[in-house]
Amino acid sequence: MDRTADGRAGAPHAGIGAALPRLEDERFLTGRGRYVADVALPGMVHACVVRSPHAHARIRSVDTAAARAAPGMLLVLTGADAAHEGLGHLTCPTIPQSVAGVASRSPSQAILTQDKARHVGDRIALVVAETLDQARDAAELVAVDYAPLPSVTASDAALAPGAPLVWDEAPGNLCYRIARGDKDATDAAFARAAHVARLDFHYPRASAAAIEPRASVADYDPARRRVTLYSTTQAPFRVREVLAGAVFKMPQTDFRVIAPDVGGGFGAKGPVYPEDALTVWAARTLGRPVKWVSDRAESLASDSHGRDQREAAELAFDADGRILALRAAAILDVGGYLVMSAGVPGLVAMHSWTSVYHVPAMYAEIAGAFTNTQPIGPYRGTSRPECTFVIERLVDKAAREMGIDGIELRRRNMIPASAMPYTTHGHQTYDAGDFALVLERALAASDWSGFPARREEARGRGRLRGIGMCMHVESAGLYGERMELRVDSGGSVTVQAGTMATGQGHETMYAQLVAGWLGVPIGRVRVMQGDTDQVLFGRGTFAERSAMTGGSALKGAVDEVVRKGRRLAAHMLEAAESDVEFADGSFRVAGTDRAVPFAKVAGFAHAPMGLPEGAELGLDGTGSF
Repeated sequence: MDRTADGRAGAPHAGIGAALPRLEDERFLTGRGRYVADVALPGMVHACVVRSPHAHARIRSVDTAAARAAPGMLLVLTGADAAHEGLGHLTCPTIPQSVAGVASRSPSQAILTQDKARHVGDRIALVVAETLDQARDAAELVAVDYAPLPSVTASDAALAPGAPLVWDEAPGNLCYRIARGDKDATDAAFARAAHVARLDFHYPRASAAAIEPRASVADYDPARRRVTLYSTTQAPFRVREVLAGAVFKMPQTDFRVIAPDVGGGFGAKGPVYPEDALTVWAARTLGRPVKWVSDRAESLASDSHGRDQREAAELAFDADGRILALRAAAILDVGGYLVMSAGVPGLVAMHSWTSVYHVPAMYAEIAGAFTNTQPIGPYRGTSRPECTFVIERLVDKAAREMGIDGIELRRRNMIPASAMPYTTHGHQTYDAGDFALVLERALAASDWSGFPARREEARGRGRLRGIGMCMHVESAGLYGERMELRVDSGGSVTVQAGTMATGQGHETMYAQLVAGWLGVPIGRVRVMQGDTDQVLFGRGTFAERSAMTGGSALKGAVDEVVRKGRRLAAHMLEAAESDVEFADGSFRVAGTDRAVPFAKVAGFAHAPMGLPEGAELGLDGTGSF
């Protein structure tokens, strides 16, 4: 492996498009990654969560006397303690407004439930002891008097009349009901259709089961009245905002959240979880660092899940195989509690059904249903895989039923490039897209026309061979982002990234971008992330946004650095600023061989005196997108 002068892996110059080993991989592959479970602080103690074995149960009482007398026991916290201290709840700001006449319901989640358990794994108490084994042993001594209640674990059953209520304040277990499209126009299109393809299906729930389970380590400094929380999160600033504001009612400046290396997220590490709040609460109470690490069983029972959608859809065609309308109805499980992005899957589904196809009319309804299961949140392209599955299955089903080749049916119905920008009935605007070109290239790359021969060859060997085609539109780059560059006097660059890598290779990507744009050796670019004290602000990683949104913000920061550098270089070269160009790591007077390298300009930017009038000290830049 090649190394730079400072020992970091990678070629000295490795800009955009260069092939190089990922900068972060050496520490991962040699066991030098640092995860929350690796954090060991002086005086640290260990926490265990007491969880409900019931999907639905009234909590009559919680007796902690035996647990408090157990060896090594330090603290037992219950829902009654949280209420007594006035700790706030976790809320969901994303539940959409329901259709007229139907109220949306968005109950908050206590960090320890006091009245009812609403799913297996619900949090009843927190036990803290000197060692993890002592905490686990003491947790088994917490005596919870449960009164089991009827439960409902399927979303369609939850909305049926007479189903057990997950929340008394949510009649019929309805969280929200939304609709999009023109019902009358859609019904009229179906009435005149030559053919209708119909499909009912259940897209099952999923658990991320990341190699690194969730974990929290909280430390409280009473002298500074400041919390430091190490958390396995995709969004450190979100954790800081929610815990400081909603739960503990403290200034955000009293919280520092650090996300070190994170071993996989996929959406499950996007929410703010009660365990983050519980470790902070325990650390403040004890005055000692408190550590909680989930095991695999806890992870399956307490992490947010994804998917779990039941959909009924139908697609109307005219006699020539042209789509006339789409009609869909879906029930989305939201679980027993609402994670803060619980409304996102329903909102995304509404603009995903029509995909690449021109659908003249559409009407769709979505209901969110409470069930006695783990909360459901956004996972990897939330609702887009589910809705793409629906429309593509419908097109293939219609093709078989109408006797039209499936590829030909797609060609007849794709939105043409000439129609861009194109607004769907789900209120989504495609700014550009040549879907027909994508299809033809996919057919060529896969040798689609050669498949029959390959199938026959396989059949001759006693094997069955299949082939399928799926078109997909992905909406990416959600929300704005901020990135910052710091250039030291030696010309080395630090990227302060507002996004948060969970294994995707951001350190390499951002370093490679900066190395290419500024012409500096990649070994002189360092990427910092995941620390709310070192990065001013960031939204984290979700919705396929880091390269596009974070990278675009990073380009803005680079442009600011170059702008400042051009002014300084002009002063150093005794030239007009308008005559100075920047390329390949040097500022040059256009049309001459007079140049000054980036590192020398960086050194001059930190000079104690002699800077041109109006120039700023240092060579840093910020960018937003």
